[in-house]
Amino acid sequence: MSSFRYQFFTAISLAASSLRAHKLRTFLTLLGIIIGVTSVVLVGAAIEGLGNYAEVTTSKAFGSETYLIAQIANVGRLTRKERAEKLRVNKQIRGDDLDYLRLTTGDQILYAPYRTRVEDIKRAETTYEGAAILGTGAVLPSIRDVVLTDGRFFTDQEERTRQYVCVIGDEVREKLFVGVSPIGGKITVRGYEFTVLGVQEKLGNAGGRSQDNSVTTLRFLPSRARRRA
Repeated sequence: MSSFRYQFFTAISLAASSLRAHKLRTFLTLLGIIIGVTSVVLVGAAIEGLGNYAEVTTSKAFGSETYLIAQIANVGRLTRKERAEKLRVNKQIRGDDLDYLRLTTGDQILYAPYRTRVEDIKRAETTYEGAAILGTGAVLPSIRDVVLTDGRFFTDQEERTRQYVCVIGDEVREKLFVGVSPIGGKITVRGYEFTVLGVQEKLGNAGGRSQDNSVTTLRFLPSRARRRA
């Protein structure tokens, strides 16, 4: 045991002597270790932070426990030929399909129609270009994390009676309703007029695209509406 202690303390003494004799090399070695460990910690923290941010923004945009049923779910990754083939083979989803799903599994799963398109919108003489128009149902807040900073979302009664109402994103509010409350205001999409019921909280950008330029309606460009000149 005494031999082990002698060897142990001798090794420590030699190491300390070597460190004192080569101070610059010791400093550079320690500096390299500190920088390396710090870099690993910072990168790990950044990755975890981005993951948490993506999870939060995704749940607000798409819901945390949701899935999408579509004729083509991801058009952007398909070639023109692949898209044409899927359109030929895949059945187009219609209102009757939604009614069937609600009838068969509606007590276990929530369903909301969902359709998007980019359009210019107007209020009086002001135009907002490239808004994301989303047609959906009143059940959407039960599926997604939809938080409103002003007003309210649609009701089931408004959906049943096909009211022409909408909820706008924060960016749309800033551009079209400067200095005034948007609640009860009117906006026009391709000649169809909608009444603003609420304003969604500011979501920021995701994947380089704004999530605050949305106009959520009960119908996507309804078949019955009074056109405005």
